[in-house]
Amino acid sequence: MLASLKLKFILAILCVLCTNCGENSFKSAESSDPAEEAAKKLEQKQPDAAIDILLSALGSDIKAIYDGMHATDANGGFIVDLSTVSTSLNTQIDVQKNLGKSESPALVSILASAHGQKYGVDPFDIALELATGSGSSSSTAGSITALYPILPDSTAENKRGLSEAIAILNGIHSQDLTTADYFKKSLFLTANISLITKALDDDPADGNISALEASRLLTNDADALFDLINLAVDAVGSSGLSGSDSQGGKSAASINDIQSDLNNRDGDSNTEKARDFLASLSEE
Repeated sequence: MLASLKLKFILAILCVLCTNCGENSFKSAESSDPAEEAAKKLEQKQPDAAIDILLSALGSDIKAIYDGMHATDANGGFIVDLSTVSTSLNTQIDVQKNLGKSESPALVSILASAHGQKYGVDPFDIALELATGSGSSSSTAGSITALYPILPDSTAENKRGLSEAIAILNGIHSQDLTTADYFKKSLFLTANISLITKALDDDPADGNISALEASRLLTNDADALFDLINLAVDAVGSSGLSGSDSQGGKSAASINDIQSDLNNRDGDSNTEKARDFLASLSEE
């Protein structure tokens, strides 16, 4: 029964993430071997191979931006700000489109997926979890903790990797973003929220954040949590999926519910509301 449900969901969500939802999707360039080959590598959970294919197709200028994203100084700090990465990609995509390479936005979109998967964040897995609601808790906070098993450890490296994937996706002009891209962005942002909260949980496997654990949430992380969910909801709205009865729509609805619950929590500040939101799990 569960296997059948997941199979039906896979077929449905592929219509959002992997089929022709406009010019810029996994199958958007049916004549593009790099897009098809990279997508196959992602299905096989081989993100590094997909990244190599995509960077080769996108050329040396975009490869230089991608490689420079990881550069660090003598103290281990990153040299390039991620907003600069997005701006630089934006410029290079324009250059390539002016040269007739209309497939470049689609390839960059797949590159974002591959980079996320490289750091343990696969948008397809996140969509599946949010839509099927397999978490033990019925609360919207439970949607956040339900992602723990499919997300990597909340390390600085993994959080940076996810932020880089979002920066890559932000490098695509809004007019070139499709339903699949907006939905993917909302999933990445939701995963980012989960990684912030996962760092608080002494036992992520139990799916609960106690009041004590929630009290450890720092003010800057609470503010980031609000910013991320607002961005995720904006992306969902742009995707056009929020009013859909499809499985993709169910994932989008779950993200909208998280924002609503978070905003309606008790507290006079973002920190108090976020802590109450997270601590609600221990009351389920």
